[in-house]
Amino acid sequence: MSAPQHSFLAAKLQRTGASISELFSSLTDDRPDAAWRRRQLGDPTPERDPLYFECHIDAYLACFAKPEASIGQVFNFCTGVIQSVLGWEVKVSVNEGLRRTIDFWRKKLAGSERAIRAATT
Repeated sequence: MSAPQHSFLAAKLQRTGASISELFSSLTDDRPDAAWRRRQLGDPTPERDPLYFECHIDAYLACFAKPEASIGQVFNFCTGVIQSVLGWEVKVSVNEGLRRTIDFWRKKLAGSERAIRAATT
């Protein structure tokens, strides 16, 4: 994820009081209360499917690459409609996207901890 995406996620988590681990747990939890928690991170009316940011960008690029087929269309990138119209499909699974995001944050937080220790010693 890019820095703006991480900042957006961090702001959402701060407003809701949720932790990153609670967010990731709720995204993969099928219990009804988990779905409620997931919707509380944003607008409570639409349903959203998790989509790794690289796939999201690729979907927009697919739309730009075929304007004659995509102008005037509304696509939910997680359904098969965009695949049948533009030939685009998700390349990173939810589990793989979560793994990549968690790895990113682990590395970033470990680097921050090292910088704080170096600055305070």
